[in-house]
Amino acid sequence: MAACHRQLRAQVFGPGAAAHFRLFALVSSARDSGSGHTEASMLTRHLAYWLDALETLLPHRQPHIELSAFDHPVLAERLTDTIRPGLADRTAFLLDKPGRTHGRGYYTGFALRITAGETELGDGGLTTWTAQLTHDAKERCLVSCIATERLTTLAEEASSAV
Repeated sequence: MAACHRQLRAQVFGPGAAAHFRLFALVSSARDSGSGHTEASMLTRHLAYWLDALETLLPHRQPHIELSAFDHPVLAERLTDTIRPGLADRTAFLLDKPGRTHGRGYYTGFALRITAGETELGDGGLTTWTAQLTHDAKERCLVSCIATERLTTLAEEASSAV
């Protein structure tokens, strides 16, 4: 599923972090098939989508996606043997960030962060939301999003510089 919506957050995140912003979000959910394969499949699809968007809209801004496995050795293995090979020639855009602490607890097992140059555009990760909704521990859920206003600003800067 995908949705674009306006976000309002009550908590204060500090300078440069807006309380009101628009997100374009992807959500995938599937039943666990074992050994991290379900998660790897969903991650590969999300990463391919975001890489397509970033390469198209911001090729000049050095887009990257940082990948972090949180205390989950099976997902770390799938990153090496399934996800990276599934993205073949695009792995230069993927950066491993195993020491990430931001989002730990909110995301479970795996998180990602989408950047262009020094600008953070979005993030995502595995959650327990569908497992909680269905009362089924075998349900897996991956969410990822990008701040459309930041993306638009960077794309406009690029087109005006040309």
